[in-house]
Order: sequence, then structure tokens, then C-alpha cells
Amino acid sequence: MPNHPLQFFKDIDDVYLFNNLKEEFYTTGLARDADLIDRDKEVIGGFVLFVGDENVTTFYISFAEHLQGKLINATRQALNLIDNDIMGMAREGREAAIYFKSIYNLLNHLMAKFKSLEHHLCKYPVAYQELFNLKTELVNRYRIQDDSLIPITVPESQNIEKNSIIKLKWLGNTNILTTLFYDLIMGDKKQNISPLIEASPKEIARFLYENFCEKDGSTFLLNTLETNLKPSKQSAKRAKGAISIELKYHKD
Repeated sequence: MPNHPLQFFKDIDDVYLFNNLKEEFYTTGLARDADLIDRDKEVIGGFVLFVGDENVTTFYISFAEHLQGKLINATRQALNLIDNDIMGMAREGREAAIYFKSIYNLLNHLMAKFKSLEHHLCKYPVAYQELFNLKTELVNRYRIQDDSLIPITVPESQNIEKNSIIKLKWLGNTNILTTLFYDLIMGDKKQNISPLIEASPKEIARFLYENFCEKDGSTFLLNTLETNLKPSKQSAKRAKGAISIELKYHKD
């Protein structure tokens, strides 16, 4: 039997399962190569030697960042599962309103719990935010309003086909896109080029996440974009001679 679209969110609502997720952060993946594991500050850190290369890159990851990546993946999976459910209902001629009511009810229930000061997820606001983002996307995509106590209203005059945000498809490698925007916010001292965009790497990561998608239409992973935009990651890629789009000034 397939998982519920909101299964991950239901799982982390359980403090036992949430603590298991946190323990995995400290014992698996990058944690195996970590020189620093600080459970009080909820961070791990260390360095990784690229395979077949002499370049070393450092990493410093908080559990909150790790959780954010998991939540973004869960949101994307939830949307895919809901899309499949809706397509199945359409083929069978079934009404989707009752289905959405159950989804909205669970979303609202979890959002209220995650925001409660007594809940173990209250210190990780990204959990509530991802549920809010998911609910907003569902309302915009399917135009079925929620009549609960936590509504998200969409103006009736808004035309979803003409005015909805259309993500631009990036046809190249993700690294090239992030390096391009990294250069725009950092400039190029060697060519005496000042920064051309005033923004932080995290702001650029969020901008790319909200306005660009993969060439197959899938959503970028926010934590991947943020990692690619870190100075240490950029330095490592340049040391390896990775492909990039160079900034140059031409005098007319």
C-alpha cells in the first residue's frame, strides 16, 4: 500500500521517529567523515577529499539544514503523490473535493502542532513553513479552497493560467547555474568587476529554487543550491577547473 502523501510530516510529528531522524544525522552519511560532532549545537563538520583529486573541501552542516533538505524532498514527493491521486480520480470520474478536504484537514492539524511552543518541532520553523508552502501550492495548482480555520485565499480575479509564476527551465548543469549567480553577487577581482547583484548566497539559492527548475521540469533541491553557493564549494570547483560562465566587460 503506497504511503500517505504527507507521510514524512506525519512521521516527524512522532517524537520517537523524529529523534531517530536526528540520530541518523549524527551517525550516517557525512557524519562518518566528520571531525566535529556537536550535539548541543546540533552541527557536524569536517573535510572531504574529492575522489581522484587532491582538493579538499570542508563542510559544516547543522541539523536544521539537514532537516530542511528532507522537508523539501517530502514536499516534492507529496505533490507528486497528490497529482497521481487526482489523475486517478479524474479517470474514474470521482469528485476530488472530499479528498482535498482530508488533505487540508491533516495539513492544518500538523501546522497547528508544529507551531505550538510545546511541540518538539517548534524550534525548527522550516517544518511549519514547508507545510504552508505545500498548502499554498495545492490551492494555486488545483483552485480548490480550504474552508477551515487556516485558509489561504486566492483573489477571484487572479487568472491562474496568465498570472501564475512560471519557472524557467535551466538546460545546463546545476553547478553552472549556481556559479553564474555566485559570480554576479561576488564579482571578479581579477577582472576588476564589482558585484552586479546585491544579495546573499542564501537569498540567491531561494531565488533560483522559486524561479528555475531542471530541464525535465522537476524542482531543484534547495539544500543543493545552498551548498553549491558556499564559498568553500565554489573554491573547490574552480580549483578543479569546473565548467563555468565567465563574466567579462567589453568596451563599446
